[in-house]
Formats: sequence, C-alpha cells, structure tokens
Amino acid sequence: MKKSWKIVAAMGMATTIMTAPMTINGTKDVQVAQAATKTTAITYMGQIDNPKTAIYDAPAGNKFDTVDTLYSKNSFYVHKKAVVNGVTYYRISRNENPTFGAIGWVKASTINVKKMTEQKNVVKAHPMNGKGNAYSRPDGGERNIWHSLKDYKNRQFYPQRTVKVGTAIWYYGKVGARNVWISANSLSEKVDTAGATTEAMNVSYMGMLHSTANVIYKTAGGAKLQTAGTLYTENNFYVHQKKIVNGVTYYRISRNESASSEAVGWVKSAAIELASLKAHANVTENFKLTGKGNAYSRPAGGERNIWHSLNTYKNTNFRAKETVEVNGELWYYGTVGVRNVWVSAASVTDSITQTGNTATSKTTAVSYVGQTKSAKTPIFRVAGKSSTKFLAGKSYTNETFYIYKKNVVKNTTYYEIRRSQSGDIIGWVKDKSLAKQTLKFTINTKDSFTIDGTGKGYTRPNGKSRNILYTTMKPFAGDTFKPTSTAIIGNDTWYVGQLGTKTGWVKASQVTKTK
Repeated sequence: MKKSWKIVAAMGMATTIMTAPMTINGTKDVQVAQAATKTTAITYMGQIDNPKTAIYDAPAGNKFDTVDTLYSKNSFYVHKKAVVNGVTYYRISRNENPTFGAIGWVKASTINVKKMTEQKNVVKAHPMNGKGNAYSRPDGGERNIWHSLKDYKNRQFYPQRTVKVGTAIWYYGKVGARNVWISANSLSEKVDTAGATTEAMNVSYMGMLHSTANVIYKTAGGAKLQTAGTLYTENNFYVHQKKIVNGVTYYRISRNESASSEAVGWVKSAAIELASLKAHANVTENFKLTGKGNAYSRPAGGERNIWHSLNTYKNTNFRAKETVEVNGELWYYGTVGVRNVWVSAASVTDSITQTGNTATSKTTAVSYVGQTKSAKTPIFRVAGKSSTKFLAGKSYTNETFYIYKKNVVKNTTYYEIRRSQSGDIIGWVKDKSLAKQTLKFTINTKDSFTIDGTGKGYTRPNGKSRNILYTTMKPFAGDTFKPTSTAIIGNDTWYVGQLGTKTGWVKASQVTKTK
C-alpha cells in the first residue's frame, strides 16, 4: 500500500518533510526524509555587515535578493530561527511585531545576533551627555541613525521602555520631537559642568516634575525639603532661576508668574522637564472656544493644573487678557465661566473681531503653503497693528506653514500663517516677508506605492528642516505606501499617509506605483 505522511511539530519542535514514495525491492511503500527543519521563536536583534549576503524566501529556500547597501549596517528584529540539515537561518524584519511581514531569511554565518530582553522601566529623568547617536531601533547600525546627540548635551531624557541587547542597556524615549532608541552610555547621572559653581541667574521656563520620588531642596545644593509626592508631580511650575553648585544644575520652581514670588524650592535639572516661556505683547482679541482640550491654572499645564474640560464651553466667546509662548505654542489667559484660566491656541478658533484693523481692511480666502524669509521677519497677532508684532526668530523660521487667509490693511497685504489646516494660528506676515507656493488638494489616488528610500519624510507638504518627521526614508525602502490625501504644490505632487508608526508627507518622486 502506498503511504505518504508528514510529521509536523509545534513551534520549537522539529518539522520533518518526507519525499514521494521510493521503490525499494520493487515496492513503493517507503519514504526517505529529504530535509529536517527545526523552527524556534526567538527575540534577537541582528546586523549584517557584508552587502553580498544572500536573502532567502525560506530556510534553505530560493535566494531572491542580496543585502546590498540597503540592508547592510542596518539593525533588524529577528523573531525566528530555523535549522535545516544542520544549517541555521534567521528571519529578519524591520518590525518589532513578529506578526508583521518579514524581509526574508539569512544564514546564521552571515549575521551578528544578540539576544534582546525587556527590562523593568524606571521613569526617571537623566541628562544626556551628548555622546553617541539616537537610533530608530535598539542596537542600531549606521543606517538606523536618526541624529547625533551632540546638540542634546545636558537635555533631559525620560525612558519609556528599557531593553537589554546582548550585555548593553538601551532606552526608548523622546529626543527633540521624535521617539528614538539611545544607549545607556549616552546618559549621565548629572549634568557635566566640570564641577563649576555659579551665582543664580535669571531664566524663563515652565517646568514639570514626573516622578513622586523627585527631591525638592530648600536651596540650590542645600538640605532636602521634601519629595515631590503626588502634590507636585505632573504639576507645571514657573522657573525663574538657575544655579550650578559643584557641577550640579538646580532650578527654582514657583507656583506664581512673578519672579519675586515665594518659591516651592529647588530641584536638580535631571528631575525637571523644561519648556521655554516667552511673553508676547497681548492682543485685545476675541475668540470662540472650540470645546477641545482643557482650561489650566498655568500655561502648558499638567494633570494637576487642569481646572475644567472645555467641551461644555464650545462656541463660548473668549477674550485674551495675556499671551505667552511655551515651546513655540501660544497660550492665552482669560475668563472661562467664572474663573481666569489658561487655554491653548489650539482650543480657540479664528478671532471674531480684530481690534486695530481699519475699515479699509479686506480679508479673502487663499490656498498656499509658505515660509518666513528670515528670523527677523515680523509676525503680527493682528494684521496691520504694530503693537502686536513679534519676530519669527528660530521658532518660526525654516518651517512650512499653511496659508488660507489674505488681509489687505491700508494697501499692505498680509497672510495668515498656521501650523495645521484647522487651526494653531501663528499670526499675520507681510507679503514681502513670505515665500509662498500655491496649494491645491486633488482627488486622492487609490493606487498603492512602494517607498524607494530616498529623501526625507515631513509633517507638512513641501516641508523644511523644522517639518522633518524622518531624516531618512531608507529604513522604509520597499514598504507599501497608501496615500490618504494628495496635494499639488507648484508643479510637485505630494502624498500623505502612514510612514512607519506615524503619518507624514512624501514627494511623488520618493515612491513608485505598485504594478
């Protein structure tokens, strides 16, 4: 009788596949094993150095590609190991989730692998020492580098995850505007100031403590006053002074906006997350609340500064009494209900009236993207009103803005710049101070594309350096891309869609239509 069978074991056990029946002594009733495959689930990171390394479609399968420069010097997630006739293969992937598609299989002799294990994460602030790089993956290679950490020396880093790769510890968290992986060797316990001691100097920040264990001191370098506890955690404070004692930097935190007010105490720089605070000439301007976000007791407030949700105040008039900028975001102080509070510019609509605009002003709808021409470009909270002027500075240069309104005041043309299509209005800029490009949204394509790995990814179409989402698209080369919207800027087509774990814009020349 003819017999044909397979013996298949669960993951981690051997899988033996038999050939078709062979004739022995004239009888077709015996099968001979052709290949024995043992597949195991693992959690490794791996790097390939040789660009000529072969990639296979299966363990001991057909070669379909070589590593080339696209995959060499690149760190991959390794989720599976297979042994076929004594030869070990590893399955490499760009994705940490093992259920997502893989690139293929490579021989163990061609890849350097290290075991990766999840560690207990401790949310504690550490200053970065400015050494090393930030990477898109733990134990990253040259092609996974996002940015050098040189410019981030002494800035704080809060780990969101901690893993061990081989014997090295890696942390995942935010550096600048992006979540990245950095080595433990890139962090220090205290800010490197060469043991200096300085006099107290005036600064202007908002600062937040994230750990209940953070220590608050009576004076900079002095005795412990108390720990932050729940009372001072996720609570935004005014920071008016900075002092370095024996090489350790301290900041003075206060509940009050006035620098002469009584302080809560002093905290080490490693314990506090700082955000720049700048005052603006206030505009007597009326807004309507959108109903989104919260009202806070302090600008850019934390959980303990929330007074009330704004959802019940939708379409309520709001009059700004004071305006400040926190890390580039505008915040307004005014009355909501019966209380004076702070609300984000994202929580208000366009102004109902703009005090100061003359009867000769005329506002029309337009559609552009544009950039301020220099850091000295004046921006006006009210078009044509010089008392509301502030300079673009670093916060509003090298950045692409949406432009949907044009206002002519006393024969001078102004354009309104905003950071999102629905709001986040910055102000008005004179025509001569703007570089503009026409913006037209078209019917979105239903086609799928393949990312070719060239150029950068942006948060806005025709983006500039401050709009960069990904400094390189090389890690996404070969990925499928499905646009959710299509825009024409000048003669160029731009698509927006999912790039890795984020939504971003790419130029049409960076993708190829899938056949």
